[in-house]
Amino acid sequence: MKIGTTLIQATEHCEAIYAKVISSQGDFTYSSKAAKKSDTEYLQRTYELLIKDNEFSKWAYERRSSEQSRLIAEAGLVIENFEQALELHDELSKIANKISKSRSFDVPFELRHVRAEHIKNIFSLFSEDVAYLVERLAVILGAVKSTEVAERKESTISPEQRALNAIGIDKSRFADRNLIAEAYAVFKDLDKDVLSGFRSQQVVDVDLVSVTNEHGTNFWRHMFFLNGKREAFAVVMSFIDKDFDFWLVNGTPNLSGKSREQLKEFYKGAA
Repeated sequence: MKIGTTLIQATEHCEAIYAKVISSQGDFTYSSKAAKKSDTEYLQRTYELLIKDNEFSKWAYERRSSEQSRLIAEAGLVIENFEQALELHDELSKIANKISKSRSFDVPFELRHVRAEHIKNIFSLFSEDVAYLVERLAVILGAVKSTEVAERKESTISPEQRALNAIGIDKSRFADRNLIAEAYAVFKDLDKDVLSGFRSQQVVDVDLVSVTNEHGTNFWRHMFFLNGKREAFAVVMSFIDKDFDFWLVNGTPNLSGKSREQLKEFYKGAA
């Protein structure tokens, strides 16, 4: 099997991951679970590039089929048509399961399931280069999995800004401190860790318009849109407040990361 350019580049990146997690002699930690998961998934994708290569996958399939035919013949089963195969379903299933549990013929779909027997009895028989790559990927995966994730630091986001996040308003464009305080008043009695899981089903947008009054004073005027329709801020907050009450009554589930469709499904039945 000729190692393609894409696979070579992928393995080079995997080596960079390995260097990263071991270079600091145990001092390195992932900044988040997502960062650790990203490296793990990259290793898996690299492994898939290898086992899904046409040359290797064809070799593995033919080798497994040959073993299956041998076991069928050894069991004295004769299959000449589809009807006979149906009649022998249970016996054939046992043979298929035996192969699937074998570390000599069944290629693992996931890198985390690769064991030393797979490398010795499968990959090394195909190619020493492939066996080395698989073994190396398994080593790097082990290093990544054993690397700790740094503890989450206390959020520096102010309670007011956290309230705006929950409403769905871009805090960077929300300049009126009085309106911020009014928005926060809806949520101020709720624990911040619980509040972080609240999401409204409403789509709230705000536009800022620069206005100059008769005295020459320049200020920002907020224009609020609720689900695409311009509304007064009090109206917007009344809808948010209804969702908030419904969320409280139903156990304050964590809605962060939910799609708009999932939010609408949750709020079915809300007043």
